[in-house]
Amino acid sequence: MIELEGLEEATSLATGGQINMGTQSELDAAKKNKDVEKWTDLLKFEPLEWVHEAADDRIFGYYPQPFNEAYGDKTNVDYYSVNIKSLPDGMTQSEFYDYFRLNLNDFMKGGGSMVTPYNKTEEKMYKSDSPCTSVMHFDVSLIGDNDFIHAEEMSVVMSRFRTSYWIFSPVTTFHDLGHPLAGNRQFGLTTSSDGGYTLYTRGVDRPWSVPDIAASGMIFSGADQLWNAVMNNVVNYINANGGEASLGPKINFRVSFDSVVIPIITK
Repeated sequence: MIELEGLEEATSLATGGQINMGTQSELDAAKKNKDVEKWTDLLKFEPLEWVHEAADDRIFGYYPQPFNEAYGDKTNVDYYSVNIKSLPDGMTQSEFYDYFRLNLNDFMKGGGSMVTPYNKTEEKMYKSDSPCTSVMHFDVSLIGDNDFIHAEEMSVVMSRFRTSYWIFSPVTTFHDLGHPLAGNRQFGLTTSSDGGYTLYTRGVDRPWSVPDIAASGMIFSGADQLWNAVMNNVVNYINANGGEASLGPKINFRVSFDSVVIPIITK
């Protein structure tokens, strides 16, 4: 599959404007220099209190997992993208954004994970025009995309929803217990500087508990597999349905929460 060098865009959580995530070579330089400036808004993002209160009212055993209260120092920073020259036939930008969100599980094929609503009530909310605070359930398979052999089950809350992006934040629930990570993951679709579009996910997260620290290498490796699979599946879907897309720049690396992240989030 062809990967094109280009300037990629993401939507800032702080300003609502667009962030130029840079070319592949610029992202590689950020990794080398442990430069997380382009993720500052995600590092500082905290779900509003009402989000957790609303989810807690519906979900037994619900508990937030604040990023700054996690135990792990090793912090993952990543970005995965797709360059879209033209959207699938008959789809507008907003329609494709909705399609991607509502069919996210289909795009996860080959990534070793599945995502479904936590229960029927959450499914109704997630599929509505106001999905914020809906809780989703991730299954991580022990073998490929096996539906029955699960290595981990975890919950996330949709902590923000906008017309061009949404955010999942890890939480604890009675059914899934604690999520192995704390942080935030953004999914979005923006217009790009070349007149096309950029579909992307970018995240910041760190191990939630002491046992999760020991498993962090496997956890981060599995996440990389998942988001690469999602981007590949998006490219294949677009190209098979009358559009034109290719893989865009991507990066993932680790920095110290204490020495790199804290100075940023306390500014």
